[in-house]
Amino acid sequence: MKIVGICASPRKGNSELALKILLDSTKQKGAEINLVLLRNFNIGFVGTKKKDDFDKKILPRIVGADALIFASPVYYDMVSPQLLNLIDRLNPHANLMKNKNLEVILCGTASFRSSGKNAVDYLERVAEIYNMKFIGYVFGRVEKAGEIAKDKNTISKLRKFGAKLVK
Repeated sequence: MKIVGICASPRKGNSELALKILLDSTKQKGAEINLVLLRNFNIGFVGTKKKDDFDKKILPRIVGADALIFASPVYYDMVSPQLLNLIDRLNPHANLMKNKNLEVILCGTASFRSSGKNAVDYLERVAEIYNMKFIGYVFGRVEKAGEIAKDKNTISKLRKFGAKLVK
């Protein structure tokens, strides 16, 4: 199984750490993993005529994957602008997303109910539009960068979630 983990955080922090924990659990089960840190790529907005990294460096990884994992901080009840932009750029290629599995990792400072639910609902709808299979999500409540490394409950969920994806 080929899995692409996409971290949509503009900085190194909890979303990236959580994604790496989940990807490590999939790798231990035999998955081939590919980590994409969106902050390291130049991805223009829809309609931009400038050349960027999307077509040659991002899209081929996504197209070749069996499953995607989106990891994002939650900003004002929504995923990061970086992830929103990636989803917009994927729209013309929706037919290539068909039947891929999608897992989601969200990190936020508020409770899931007040912070992450809207973001999860949005990503479930994206999966439906792109004919992907939404597997589920893990939400980590964090206040400071790196804090998720101390949250044994969330780490356990991430590891189980990764193993479930590879089954």
